[in-house]
Amino acid sequence: MEYFRQATQIDPRNISLLSDYADELCELRQYSSALRIYDQILEISPHDVDALTSKAIFYQSEANLSEAAMLLARIPSDSSPELFPTQVQQKIYERRFSDAIAMIHAARGRRDRPMTDSLKTFYDMTLADIQQFSGDIAGARLTWQQLKTEIESLPPSKMGSWGTISLLQVRLAVAYAALGEQPKALAIVHEALANQKEDDQLFTARLAGLRARIAIYAGDRNAAVEQLAIVAQNPVDVDSLDYGDLKLNPFWDPLRGDPRFEKIVNSLAPR
Repeated sequence: MEYFRQATQIDPRNISLLSDYADELCELRQYSSALRIYDQILEISPHDVDALTSKAIFYQSEANLSEAAMLLARIPSDSSPELFPTQVQQKIYERRFSDAIAMIHAARGRRDRPMTDSLKTFYDMTLADIQQFSGDIAGARLTWQQLKTEIESLPPSKMGSWGTISLLQVRLAVAYAALGEQPKALAIVHEALANQKEDDQLFTARLAGLRARIAIYAGDRNAAVEQLAIVAQNPVDVDSLDYGDLKLNPFWDPLRGDPRFEKIVNSLAPR
């Protein structure tokens, strides 16, 4: 953080540098400082899509959906695939499930952009969750099965890296859990833990968040709360398990009303 501070003093109009700095501040939950940096970027470049998206994510993390919606409205809907998850997340938080499903189907049907494995599996995982939220249990199961089959068919070289666990491995573990294959899901977690070589707070939070999701699918509320308590004690990835997600995401509805869960949510409230 000290190097970021020095670098932005030396090169105060470097948008890429400022954006990385603001993202790091969000990971440390220093939200007011991050917001100042995003505003600084938008003073330099008022229509910068990445800055507008990052600022929208910032407001989503504060559970401030009205501000997030105003920012997203300033961005062309087809400006970049990187923006898409933020737009879909907004619909989910607003519980406009049919709109979110329509957006995903439209995006999957486009042929003018290459579809990366990461983006396609994001579509499938998110669609399955929304189908579940909407009560389409059969549709959700079919989508989870398709996601599982697709990732299992990928060669190891395509799995990528995300610390000691790849993003595709995370999504495969989620698919296993959603399909009731908890031992397979936990095997991915245990392998990641075995390969961890050093204390990494971001990785600890990331893995705890995954274990919380697995516990929700298994109906184990106690385990989910225990893992979310670990998440709350560590820095988190940008657009990850923050206050806004725990407050607004229907995925965590099984925990609402549990005093332990509500205490965790309140402890993450922006101050």
